[in-house]
Amino acid sequence: MICGLRCVILNIFFNVWQPLTGISFSVATDEATGEIKGRRHRDNPNNITYTHTGYFRGYELTVLETRYFTSEQEGKVVYNLIIQGSLHKAFFGNNYQRFTYANLQAEIYHLCISLHLNPASCIIQNIEIGVNLLLALPVSSFIFSCILMYGTTPFENYTPDSNGLVLGRFATLSQYRIKIYDKGKQYGLTEQILRYEMRCVKMQCLAKYGINTLADLMNYQKVRALANILLITWDKVLLCDDTIPTKQLNISQNQLTLLRDGRNRDFWVRMHTKNKKQFNKQRQKFRELTAAHSKVDTHALLHEMIKSELNDIFK
Repeated sequence: MICGLRCVILNIFFNVWQPLTGISFSVATDEATGEIKGRRHRDNPNNITYTHTGYFRGYELTVLETRYFTSEQEGKVVYNLIIQGSLHKAFFGNNYQRFTYANLQAEIYHLCISLHLNPASCIIQNIEIGVNLLLALPVSSFIFSCILMYGTTPFENYTPDSNGLVLGRFATLSQYRIKIYDKGKQYGLTEQILRYEMRCVKMQCLAKYGINTLADLMNYQKVRALANILLITWDKVLLCDDTIPTKQLNISQNQLTLLRDGRNRDFWVRMHTKNKKQFNKQRQKFRELTAAHSKVDTHALLHEMIKSELNDIFK
């Protein structure tokens, strides 16, 4: 369930810690002079930060070495370690397999033991929470034909990857991003795997779950409660069904118009801009019409699939 993350460990003793890990770090230098490149602080140009970079099992390790030259802190040197990567991918070598709670515990333990870190000192700055769902329909077609809005925010297409593939859609909010994409296509698999994911770029959105450090991800009750955020956010996703035979429906003209126009993202964007109250009312009507006249209530089905997958993750 937990995939990518970024965490910071403050005030490490770099000269003691680095030899323990055996990891080599590099620092940017000026090609002409060989001088180590540093970044002067905007608020005080006398203070300089140097960036050391290393790698461990797919994780990028960045040590920020800050040297202070102000009169109050003359000669002070502070080292902060940043770890970025995917717990899921580091464990399996990919992130399309089911990543269980037990797998998560094993990976955090291995990471912290190998890097001589206390999980309670690893402060999470952002995190990805998601599930992979095996569908019986073409995932890409579903995403680009049916995924419309997240709340009042329209889903946008991914930027094409290096092979020109557009894997899915995302909706960006101030503290997090909702991502829906074709995980099978990403890895060249024959299986139709839909990835539903929430990427938290600011941890305030998870404050009520008490998730602050890697140690919190080792607490079953906290992580199990956190899992429900995927169901909560999924219920805010607006879908359409372009297979509904609108010409054959015995419904009012207003309902028919809403069912047809509601298949277009821009229709909802325009409505929300003009009349937020009407937007909420019409969106609910559109949900009900779609569920009533679809052969399968896909939104409800995927809700149950997410719920089932989460139950399997925590067995």
